Amino acid sequence: MEQCGSHVCCQANWRGPIFFPNHSIFSCKFIVIFIGFTMTFMLFCTVVLSQISQMSTVVDNSSTLSPKNTTELEKEYATEIQDVWDSYEYRKKRKQCKVGVVISTKCMKTINVEYAFRKFFPKYNVYMTRHRRLQAHDETEQAQVGDVVRIVPCRPRSRTKRHELIDIVRRPRTAQAITTPASVAEQS
Repeated sequence: MEQCGSHVCCQANWRGPIFFPNHSIFSCKFIVIFIGFTMTFMLFCTVVLSQISQMSTVVDNSSTLSPKNTTELEKEYATEIQDVWDSYEYRKKRKQCKVGVVISTKCMKTINVEYAFRKFFPKYNVYMTRHRRLQAHDETEQAQVGDVVRIVPCRPRSRTKRHELIDIVRRPRTAQAITTPASVAEQS
C-alpha cells in the first residue's frame, strides 16, 4: 500500500489507529472525507436550528398566541381539559388495578388483600397460578373479610402499605345475609 506521508497517521514513527491497520492513502482520504462530512452536517444542523428559533420567535410575536388569549382559551375549554385529565387518571388506575379477596381487617384503616396472577414457566411450558398478599389502605373501613375488592398503587402510607382501596366489587353471600336488617329482625 502506498502512504501519503503528509498526514500524522502515515508518518513512519506513528503506529496508527486500531481501525486502520494499513496506513494507506485510501485510509487518509477516508478520514479527510469523514471529517469533511461531519463538519458539513454540523453546519447544516446549526442552520436548521437557527431557522427554527427564528420561526418560534415569529410565532411568539404574533397576536393570536399572546398570553392573554392563551388564558382565555384555557378558561373556555376548562371542562374539556378536566375531562381529559379525569379519563387519563381513570384509565391509569384501571390499568394498574388488582382485584383480590380481603383476608384480614384486624388493623385500623388497613386491609390485607390476596390476589392471584398467572405466571409462565418456559422450562415446563406451563402457566401456573400464584398468589400475593398486599396491604391496602381503607380510609372508611368499609371492607370486610371475604369481600372481593379493587386496589390500586398509591404513595407509601407505611412500610408495607403501597396500595389503596378503590371499590368493593362484591360481598360474600353469607356476609350479606347476616348483616341485612331484615335477617337480624327475623333472628330476634
